[in-house]
Amino acid sequence: MLSSIPLHYISAINVPKTVIKAIDRRRRAFFWTGDEVCHGSKCLVAWDNVQASKENGGLGVKDLELQNRCLLMKFINKLFSNEQASWKDWLLPDAASFDTLAAGSHSYLWRIINDELNTFRYITYVIVNNGLSTSFWFDQWLPDGPLYITHAALFSHTTRPNVSVQCVFQNGFDLRLRPRLTNAASNQLDSLTVCLQGINLGDGPDTRLLKLNSKPYTARGAYAALDTARDNTDSHDRRIWGTRVPNKVKVFAWLYFKDRLSTRSNLHAKHVLDSDRWQRCANTVVDRHHAFFMCTASSEVWRKLGFDGASFLSDEFFKKNMSWTAI
Repeated sequence: MLSSIPLHYISAINVPKTVIKAIDRRRRAFFWTGDEVCHGSKCLVAWDNVQASKENGGLGVKDLELQNRCLLMKFINKLFSNEQASWKDWLLPDAASFDTLAAGSHSYLWRIINDELNTFRYITYVIVNNGLSTSFWFDQWLPDGPLYITHAALFSHTTRPNVSVQCVFQNGFDLRLRPRLTNAASNQLDSLTVCLQGINLGDGPDTRLLKLNSKPYTARGAYAALDTARDNTDSHDRRIWGTRVPNKVKVFAWLYFKDRLSTRSNLHAKHVLDSDRWQRCANTVVDRHHAFFMCTASSEVWRKLGFDGASFLSDEFFKKNMSWTAI
């Protein structure tokens, strides 16, 4: 609920970081304690890890700052689309002509577009047709990447960095270069000329797709593309979230595999208890494995469930052999 309330606002305005931090404090406190505020000692897992997707070891709670950026980038996607809108004519006389700004170029909307434009181009590529909405230098419309990177020496000589692909081809491949090119720039110009000889522009609009999935832009797709935790896959993710048990049980299992439960071992590490051992369990260290599989009380529970050898189970056993998706 606390994540959905600000959704309308973060779709239209660039929310200050102080506001996002204030919302996150409420979300964090509500999640761990159910109250409006809580002490950091009550938070069993770092909030950055909670915000990671379930596939990457988190709980999938949205990062509001990143979600805000992805929702605002929808304005950029609409700006480059073929849809007719009066605000596009007010903002820019041409959707690709950032060299010639209109009256709206100093507006709040323009600042949003200008702040996120590089990120938008980084996560998208363009299938060129008429070349009108494609930046010749900054968009990725050739297989090797944006030309300002692959032909950096040549790019340093241009006087119109924001020129569109259509404008370059209509003007006889005029890149508006400064005179006296360096040797490196001259070589790159020759190679680029050869590369572009077989390209012919069409009549339809350009198509812009996400690099992540080769689909049209969506805020969800952009969020996945910019999520820095995407490569940290979790081996237990399907065994937890694919089970048919209440969500609170799933979260409990998630905390178990994260080793963030308040066992004596963890409480001792936090300096809450003086010892990580318990006399009732033969003065042994009470960590998560002991508490759930080797303790006298837990062993009795497993025995009644028909698992007499539960004390020999381990996380590695669950990872390789157990399939909880049928539970």
